[in-house]
Amino acid sequence: MRIIALILAVLLLLTACAPAAPGETPSAEASTAQPETAALTEATSETPSEATESVSESPGYPAEYETALTCIGKSADELKAAIGEPIDAYYEESCIAVGDDGILDYGTFTVYTFREADGSAETVVDAELND
Repeated sequence: MRIIALILAVLLLLTACAPAAPGETPSAEASTAQPETAALTEATSETPSEATESVSESPGYPAEYETALTCIGKSADELKAAIGEPIDAYYEESCIAVGDDGILDYGTFTVYTFREADGSAETVVDAELND
């Protein structure tokens, strides 16, 4: 089941990265050449409190998953220090910015990251429970 979830996640990433169809005009957002890592960080900076609130109201989630949610927008090193190394990790070239999208498998949940192209930083973007 984990393999299916990972395959679906990769397909989702690839679908989001697909170029515009012939004759279709790319959006202004897609045509900008500036890095979007700041926008990514800003977009995820509000998510932890919202996600933590919903998890806190629903008992039964693994403590490590709750910790991962509180690490959204923070360093992946901070996440790993708090909950340990993932069982497995996959990286693929990002279509959002120059760098790599990461999928960190922790068994019962998956953490998604963005790693700078030069390897200087890896940021937690999201976490979700596996089925």
